Amino acid sequence: MASRLHHRQTSRETVTWILRIASLLFVFLIAGSAKADINPVQMPVTIRGHNRTHTSYIEKLVRDCLDGAAYPQQPGYLDTYLTQCMINTKLFEKIRINFTKTNIDVEVQERWTLIPIPYLQVNTGNSRQIGLIVLESNFSGEGKLLAGGAALSNVGASFFGYYQDPAIFFSNWRGDILADHVNQQPRLYRGRKIIDSFIESTNGVLGGFGYRWNNFVSNAHLGARQRAFIQDGSFTPPINQTFTYLNMLGEYSNKDFHFYGNHGISFKINATRQLTRSDGVERAANADYLFSFERILMKHALQVQLAGGSQTGGGKEDAYRLGGNKGFRGVERFGVWADHYQVVALDYQVPVESFDDGTVTIGLFNDFGVLHQAGANGYATKFDSFGIATYFYLTAIALPGVGIEIGNNRQFQGPFANLTIGLSI
Repeated sequence: MASRLHHRQTSRETVTWILRIASLLFVFLIAGSAKADINPVQMPVTIRGHNRTHTSYIEKLVRDCLDGAAYPQQPGYLDTYLTQCMINTKLFEKIRINFTKTNIDVEVQERWTLIPIPYLQVNTGNSRQIGLIVLESNFSGEGKLLAGGAALSNVGASFFGYYQDPAIFFSNWRGDILADHVNQQPRLYRGRKIIDSFIESTNGVLGGFGYRWNNFVSNAHLGARQRAFIQDGSFTPPINQTFTYLNMLGEYSNKDFHFYGNHGISFKINATRQLTRSDGVERAANADYLFSFERILMKHALQVQLAGGSQTGGGKEDAYRLGGNKGFRGVERFGVWADHYQVVALDYQVPVESFDDGTVTIGLFNDFGVLHQAGANGYATKFDSFGIATYFYLTAIALPGVGIEIGNNRQFQGPFANLTIGLSI
């Protein structure tokens, strides 16, 4: 009898659990059905506040952002996510999102994108360059980039023109083309001493296509370049040459833009191979990478950048020309020629003043790395550079403003100061 009662009780418990599971499944299916009915990717989008950007292009940006959103969402998730994703395009100064079950209302305030930029780079060493660049980062109202400019240095004038379409016919395909004429004087330093130098005049063209999968972009380019060299002092210049080359590039970026810094990670790998070469020297090939980790914490910006590269073949004129930028602060511009290098750059910036026109930051930096100089008599150099910097980032313009860096690089320039304006920051 007790056994029968126990059996009936067990049966009732089993039926109860089955009913509970069935009810949960029913609720889940209903919720899933309701979610499918209000799929935000399929919702109509209303765009307001724009004057220069095409409505259809903004709608494409909204759709692309929604495609990359994670589901299910917490309350307010889509509003916050979509706002930040649109800010990441760097076309808009402010975004207001009103997300409902039937419509997405997007109000934008556009940034200035057609900008004449006076370009200046000077330091306490020998680097001097001044010029003007005209850049439109929202050409035709569809996020296309059109740029051209000229620069003057102690060895002559340089010119370039560049066009990039990041979404051909509003698709995930992209394309770009670059043409330039450059005069420059690379100088190889060992410490503060110049041990090699030449003057180079070069003409080149580069073009190709790419494709974007959410946060990943791949590109392939074909290019050609003609180079002529002039002797500088007693140093032997390279032989004049013409070559063609293939370039492959892949980049993953998952960063949120915050007007004075980014939050997230990115990784870029780049490989180039000369296809033909006229001077009889072994064709050069190289591959390099750039990894960046940036974090905004309590409005402070921590930035970590790792970079490296390796080259085979070619001559001294094909070596990596390093110096004058992040990771090589306190090294002359083009002041190191390397066939292998590894560097780390650390920056910690604190916003000290924020207002409608921009943000001023101040912080510390530290660069260190190992450089393997090219050539038969090549050698390795370890270096470190540290100091303090202040930057002014413009809110309404899709470019940085002014940067001042003061520091010490014991292996190269010693105490140094850099002033940069515009694209070089």
